[in-house]
Amino acid sequence: MLAEDGTSLNAIVRATYDVTDRDDAEAVLSIYGRLLATIRPAATTVIAAGLLKLEMRVEIKVTAALE
Repeated sequence: MLAEDGTSLNAIVRATYDVTDRDDAEAVLSIYGRLLATIRPAATTVIAAGLLKLEMRVEIKVTAALE
């Protein structure tokens, strides 16, 4: 979606990770830590009771600053 708006991961200023299984949180944070290491957006991780679809385990929301 960022590319559709003519920007990239570099525009991310905030990320929220909703994870339904505490055991998955470390893996999610590790992956996104590598992807966003040079950007370092503000981040929040939430252990959620569930998501819209039962098979969903992670939801990621980002806020990007567009010029």
